[in-house]
Amino acid sequence: MKIKLSQDPCRDCGYCCTYLAMEIDRPRSASDFDDIRWYLIHRGVHVYVCPENVWHIQFAAPCLHLKNGRCKIYHKRPAICRGYEVHNCSRHAAEPDEKHSFKKEADLKRYLKKHRPRVYRKMYPDL
Repeated sequence: MKIKLSQDPCRDCGYCCTYLAMEIDRPRSASDFDDIRWYLIHRGVHVYVCPENVWHIQFAAPCLHLKNGRCKIYHKRPAICRGYEVHNCSRHAAEPDEKHSFKKEADLKRYLKKHRPRVYRKMYPDL
């Protein structure tokens, strides 16, 4: 369910222009989760799982053409920007658009302890 959008829902926001996100393979093994751990020990990296159980990696990477929340090349912006649906913006979502969110290693540890205890014990045997 989405909230009603204003006439100009993107006015001075630019949030979608501050990061890149890509789908990644769903981790299945301790090794896969260790790779995610490696991602998370880098600044500006976030891993999340959407409600459809698709895993993504997100990098904080503001667009060079974003200024004061506005696109300086709006009328000449790339096709991927033109194709972005404002109704999909997490800023306007009435419900969370992330089933699980990992912004730091501690978030991943909590997830593993609760949802994947065998992997947790393998990755953190001394805990």
